[in-house]
Amino acid sequence: MTELVSAPIFVFITGTAEVLIVVFVAIILAYGVLVAKNIKDLSGIAKKETAKIVRDIEAARDDIKSGVEFTKKRIGLVAGALSAQRVLSAIINGASGAIKKSARRKTKRPAEKGE
Repeated sequence: MTELVSAPIFVFITGTAEVLIVVFVAIILAYGVLVAKNIKDLSGIAKKETAKIVRDIEAARDDIKSGVEFTKKRIGLVAGALSAQRVLSAIINGASGAIKKSARRKTKRPAEKGE
C-alpha cells in the first residue's frame, strides 16, 4: 500500500523538477541568444571602425608623401639658391679656384695634369 501512495508523490516531484529544468534551460538559451546578438553587433561595429582606421592611415600616408614632396622641392630651391650664391660669390671675389674645386670629378681615375 505504501508503494501506491509514494508513486504519485514521486511522479509529482519528478514532473516539477523536469518543468524547472526546462524553464532554466529556456532562460539560459534566451541569454545565449542575446549574447550572440550582442557579439554580432559588436563585430559589425569593429568592422566599420577598422575600415575607418584603414582610410585614416591611407590619408595620413598620402599627407606624408605630399609633405615629403613639398619638402624635397623646398630643399631643392634652397640648394639651388646656395649654389647660385656660391657661384656669384666666386665671380664677385674673382676666386676661380672655388669653382674648379666644386667642379672636380668624383671618379677614382687618377687626375690628369692640368686639372
